[in-house]
Formats: sequence, C-alpha cells, structure tokens
Amino acid sequence: MNSNCPSRQPSPRGRAAGFTLIEVLVVLILVGLISAILMEGMEQTFWVSGHFDSQIHAMQAGAMATDWYRETVEGLQPDFTGEPDVFSGAARQFSGLTTDPLSDQYGAPLAFTISLDYDADRDETRLVYGTGTHATTLMTWPGTAGKFQYEDTQGAVHDAWPPPLGGPWPQLPTAILLHRVDHGGREILVATPMGPTTPLPRVQDLFGQPQ
Repeated sequence: MNSNCPSRQPSPRGRAAGFTLIEVLVVLILVGLISAILMEGMEQTFWVSGHFDSQIHAMQAGAMATDWYRETVEGLQPDFTGEPDVFSGAARQFSGLTTDPLSDQYGAPLAFTISLDYDADRDETRLVYGTGTHATTLMTWPGTAGKFQYEDTQGAVHDAWPPPLGGPWPQLPTAILLHRVDHGGREILVATPMGPTTPLPRVQDLFGQPQ
C-alpha cells in the first residue's frame, strides 16, 4: 500500500433536515399572534366602514328629502279665488297646488299638503307630505320643535298665510321658512316659490261669466 495516499477519514455527521418541535411551536405561536392582530384590524376596518356608510346613507337620504321639499315649494301655483286649493299656511301645516308633486305627475298643478306631525311614542317630529294613507314622511327630528313661517314681499315673517292683518296679500308668500332640528342643532330651511304669486286671469274673469 502506498504510504503517500492519505487515509480516508470519516466525515462528520450532517445535521438532520427539518425543524425541531420547539421551532415549530414558536412558528405556530407567531402565526397565531399575527393572525389575531390582522383579524382585530379587519374588525376595526369593517366597523369604521359600516359606521360611515350608515352616516353617509342618512346624509344622502336627508339631502334627497330636502330636495323633494324644496322642489314642491318651488312648484307652488296659485288657485282661483273661491276654489278649494287656494294656498293656506299655518304654523304646522300648509297646502295648495304645486307643479312638482311627490309623484310622477309633473307639470299639471296638483293639490298637496305638507305638515309637521308629532309622534309622542317616539318623541319625534315628522315632516309629512300628503295625508291619510297617502302620507309620506320626508324627514324626522327629535322633540316637538318645528314650525313654518311665511315671508312677504317686504321681508317680514308671519306665522300664518295670508297674515291676519294688513294686506291685500298675494296668494303665495315669497318664501316659506321651515324651522327644524338637524344633526348640528336648530336650523332654518328656506324654500322659495318660483311661479306667479297670484292666479292668471281666466276668460270669464276678463269678460264676465257667460250668460
């Protein structure tokens, strides 16, 4: 045997592949902690999203109801003296004719009523369009606060229309003020009739009733 040949030395035993039980347990604990943190963050995200979604929905619904109310008032039309739909306004209700009713019948003047109704069971005031089975609640707010006021051509505000004193008054006021309670507190919603304030004359009004 050649003495110059190096002798074969046994190689050191290599480390076994895989993880020890302790390492696996540490990984599982870390994964559990991370999952718990992520789940908590997702819950907070969903809660915030749902909270703001409900607020946005309420604000959108309130804005839509406000638009409906304003459009109804903007479409106010006078009726002829002695007819049943001559405009009349009080502190908690007004009625008359409008070309923008809360329905699909636009253009032709239709009779309507808007009122403030207090629900004692819920302790809230409702702005209601229509009466009886055809009533639609446009908006609500807590408590009994709420009233309508009517502005004349001089800028004076009255609790009824036509006002009991002074005159002669046009059939429609120049503006209707709704006092209500909003999320930020009390506010005044102003709506202005856009049409004529007195009815246009009819043929019989100009030439007399035909015989």
